[in-house]
Amino acid sequence: MLCTSLATNPVGVLVDGRITENRYPDMSWDGIWDVKTRVDDRGWSAEIEIPFKTLAFNPNVNTWGFNISRHLARLREESRWSSPSLDIRFSQAAMAGAVAGLENLSQGAGLDMKPYALGGFNRDMTRPDKRKGLADAGVDLFYRVTANLVSSTTFNTDFAETEVDTRQVNLTRFPLFFPERRAFFLEDAGVFQFGLSDGGGRRGRRDSDLIPFFSRRIGLVEQVEVPILFGEKLTGKVGRFDVGLMDVKTRDTETLPSQNLFVGRTKVNFWKESYIGALVTDGEPAGETDNRLIGADLKLSTSNFLSRGKNLRVTLFGSRTSTTGVERRDAACGGEISYPNDLLHPPPDVRAAL
Repeated sequence: MLCTSLATNPVGVLVDGRITENRYPDMSWDGIWDVKTRVDDRGWSAEIEIPFKTLAFNPNVNTWGFNISRHLARLREESRWSSPSLDIRFSQAAMAGAVAGLENLSQGAGLDMKPYALGGFNRDMTRPDKRKGLADAGVDLFYRVTANLVSSTTFNTDFAETEVDTRQVNLTRFPLFFPERRAFFLEDAGVFQFGLSDGGGRRGRRDSDLIPFFSRRIGLVEQVEVPILFGEKLTGKVGRFDVGLMDVKTRDTETLPSQNLFVGRTKVNFWKESYIGALVTDGEPAGETDNRLIGADLKLSTSNFLSRGKNLRVTLFGSRTSTTGVERRDAACGGEISYPNDLLHPPPDVRAAL
């Protein structure tokens, strides 16, 4: 289950994210939408405009899941349209309300294209060829194969417009964790989440230290950029299945030969909030050896445990890696039983979802 989360305030700030499988919103997603606000003597109001091509939906379905809430910080109060309960997180899309009558909707051609071209020259008086021309070009293509299946393609990728990382001070002996910010890898990134990972985590923190697949390592080795020649990603839903396939080819550099990196993820959804899935990766971004990983996970979840409106989640996972030249095979497994209800796990501040 994939839905969009939007939030604003009286001055029209835009905050957006993606919710996958009723998890906490992943705030790294950046969609196209607009909002207008007005403040008067009665308070403030907001009007939100969302292009249909920003959303993934089946045009043959005329009833959508929808919820909206307002958070008053000074009173620590939240007013919600659907499922107003302390035991129900706002990001639990399965408990959203229903909006009917949405018919004859169009997503357009379903094609977005982001080309780029760079030009210039270098002048070095110490070289025989004092002037050297520079030229480069590439493109990112996003095509909606079906209503719920998106193909993302990148040629000769340029990440010059990528948002810079937030400055962090490391006072530990462990390396810092910087989230993914590149548009190609962020498109439907929630499909590749595995195991105990809970999306963006509470207020943006990671909830799991085990990340079998981390896209930021592709195209970056020891914080040095490795040019990407080609990348293809297919993500979305096919019936009860969530599908994620990605293959990336990097260029040869002076320090690193060309690499082909692949990741595949699938989940079979059953009941209303549960799934069983598998993850496969092949390739080692640093190019020092060959590495493969295979894993499986199971999530059993309900928002109406024993018909009392209580939450219960059981998560199990296991994974194993194989590395060329290393006899030992590293394996990891784990599980979690969670009963996140009032008095045990108070819900965080949340705002809007569609």
